[in-house]
Amino acid sequence: MEYDLVVIGGGGAGATAATEAIKYANSKVLLITEEEHVAYPRCDLPHLFFSDESEIKNILTDQIYDSQKNLEIKRKTNVTGVDFDGKTVKVEDQTGKEEFGYSSLVIATGSRVFRPPIKGIESKGVFFLRTLSHLMEIRPHIKNTKECIVIGAGPIGVELCELMTKRGIKAALVEAFPQILPKALDPDMASIIEGMLVENGIKVITGQGVTSINSQNGKVNGVSVGDDEISADTVFVSTGSRPNTEFLRDTKIGIGPTGGIKTNNRLESNIKGVYAAGDCAETYHLVTNEPIIPFLGSSANKQGRIAGVNAVGGDLYYEGTLIPAVFRVSDYEVGTLGITQTYAKIKKLPCIVSKVSQYERPLFSPSDKKGTIKMVADPHGKVLGCQIIGEKVASKIDQLAVGMYKGITTRELMLYESAYAPLISQCLNSISLAASIIQRKVEKSQ
Repeated sequence: MEYDLVVIGGGGAGATAATEAIKYANSKVLLITEEEHVAYPRCDLPHLFFSDESEIKNILTDQIYDSQKNLEIKRKTNVTGVDFDGKTVKVEDQTGKEEFGYSSLVIATGSRVFRPPIKGIESKGVFFLRTLSHLMEIRPHIKNTKECIVIGAGPIGVELCELMTKRGIKAALVEAFPQILPKALDPDMASIIEGMLVENGIKVITGQGVTSINSQNGKVNGVSVGDDEISADTVFVSTGSRPNTEFLRDTKIGIGPTGGIKTNNRLESNIKGVYAAGDCAETYHLVTNEPIIPFLGSSANKQGRIAGVNAVGGDLYYEGTLIPAVFRVSDYEVGTLGITQTYAKIKKLPCIVSKVSQYERPLFSPSDKKGTIKMVADPHGKVLGCQIIGEKVASKIDQLAVGMYKGITTRELMLYESAYAPLISQCLNSISLAASIIQRKVEKSQ
């Protein structure tokens, strides 16, 4: 059988690509996925450890896709090969092997969890969390968990520790880098978050990696970190993901230094008519112009739309990424955008920095909660990045992202007008204040 478009991968990028292609050109589309369910929100999974089965069903969207006209879905199906010259995809499932032809192809195979080479990682009680299958494996075990250790202090690792602690489970967080959240925050900002975790009873170990996961009779009973041993009956490995492109290694499609499929600004690969989107697609960072994979659900959906439309005759462009991200720690939101001061130093990029802390609530809503914003700009005042800890952070990150996509400067941010009412907001918001501090430094240096 031949289709206008074949999409490999049923996550957010793949499902979006398929439906957008149908909307744009009424195309006949085949969607192939390894999993049983299509396009469920993976970010919801940690919050469903202790939920009822009905709550898990609420995140499933299969009915929407099954009712989509011109869309055929092959579930629990593995792609065994792609013939780019013959324009065919070979698959295998429980019923046997098949081959499908395509006019255009979108590869949206996502990513796989990274399995670090730690002794004992195969022990019972060691878990990864990326798919619904992982969740269903964890749920029976977690009900009896008393102590857990999370390896990797990225946003998901931090979130897992907090979720466990709220359920009365003793939690420890281990990070090989000298700080938690090493990719997202500078050390001074990360220390604020670490203080919150420690205050909530979470043991935080940084600058040391787990040397072994220990077990007794095949079951986890702790980990070794340097010369110390920490007891635990459950270990979560949260050391990031890698693009799922291994099945393409011996083909002529271009694979970049990130391990993802090289794409242009239309998300097309080096092979005409073959597009990539999501965690398997290499794009570029708008600040550094370096190849990068955002590993964000929001990026995957945006890329899926662009790749799907372009694959059936459209002409949309992906401008690159600033990696806008937000997550919650304790009672605060944490947001990041662009690059950090640490990264600028590593890349020897000259930068000017400001850091502002102020109360988040308006005049007649007293609060002891202070928000903190750290802004990074180049010597001319062009904003390169921002980190925010506080309340209503997502809207601030979104606001800055729009500006940074357009090359906004600290002078422009300093002078823009924001909405103010004493019962709702501050008269001078933290973004303008941080920008004005940098702008003064820029003007003094000239």
